[in-house]
This record gives sequence, structure tokens and C-alpha cells, in this order.
Amino acid sequence: MHLTTRRAGTIIRRDVGRGPERFELTNVQLSDGTYAAEPVDRYV
Repeated sequence: MHLTTRRAGTIIRRDVGRGPERFELTNVQLSDGTYAAEPVDRYV
């Protein structure tokens, strides 16, 4: 989990163990109160 003050729609880049990956922040709140981030390039 990473904390951010960036707005939904922002693209962030994080190292996920096998190299850097881009994620788009969403405004979807999960049951634990955190927000989802969707991988950008994983399903292309």
C-alpha cells in the first residue's frame, strides 16, 4: 500500500518486484477505506 494525495486519474509508477509498472489512481473506495489503483499496461 502506498499513500498519496494525488487525484483520481493520475498515473503513478511503482516498482512491483518484476520492474516498474504504471497504475492509474481511481476514486473507487474499497471496504477497508483505501482506494483502488488499476494497472495501465498489464492488459494491453
